[in-house]
Amino acid sequence: MYVRKVFRPPEEAALDLVRDLGFGMVMTLGAEEPLCTHLPFVVKESDQDQLVLEGHVARANPHWKALGDDASVLCVFTGPHAYISNRWYDFENVPTWNYAVVHLHGSSRLFESEGELLAHLEELMNRHEPRGTASERTGEPPAALVQKLLPAIVGFRIQVSKIEARFKLSQDKDPPNFRSVIEHLEARAEGQDRAVAALMREARPEHEL
Repeated sequence: MYVRKVFRPPEEAALDLVRDLGFGMVMTLGAEEPLCTHLPFVVKESDQDQLVLEGHVARANPHWKALGDDASVLCVFTGPHAYISNRWYDFENVPTWNYAVVHLHGSSRLFESEGELLAHLEELMNRHEPRGTASERTGEPPAALVQKLLPAIVGFRIQVSKIEARFKLSQDKDPPNFRSVIEHLEARAEGQDRAVAALMREARPEHEL
C-alpha cells in the first residue's frame, strides 16, 4: 500500500483501530481469482509478542481451503471515512476524502483441534457480549447446539508479519485549515463525520491546533 510519510500513523494507533473494529477482510490468491471473506477477528499476541489474528469461516465457503499450509494472506481493516469539501479551506483546492485503513500481511494455518476452535469462539463471544462469566450472559448458546454446529465452521490463525497503515486525516494542512475541516465535520455530522473528526484530533493534539 502506498503511504506518504505524513499519513503514516504510529503502529500502536493502527493496532488500536484494528482492535476497536474487530471486523475486517481476509484475502488470499485462489487458483482462478482472488478470494475475499468479511468476518470478525480475535486480535491477540503470541508468546513471542507477535501479533496474531484468529477467525473462522463457514465450511460451505471454499475460501477455507486456501487458508491452510502457511498461506500468504492480507487482512484489511477499514475505519471511519468522510468526504472533505474544498469549500472548507481558505485556499483553492479540490474535494478529497479522509479515512483510516490498516493492512496486515501474514501467513495462515487452520486450527488443528476442536479445542482451538471452541477457545476461539469463547474469546470472540467474551469480546462482544456483556461483561460477566459465560454462564451469566443472556442468550448463551446451548452447549449441545454449539457441538452440533461446530463441524459447519473452520477456524484459522494468522501470524502477522507486516503492518501497513494509512490515516489520511488532513495532516498535510496548516492548523487553521486543519481546524476548519474538523469543525465542518462535527457540524455536518453525517455518516462517520464525527468519528473522522475524533481521529483528526488524536492525530494532532489540541496544543498543536
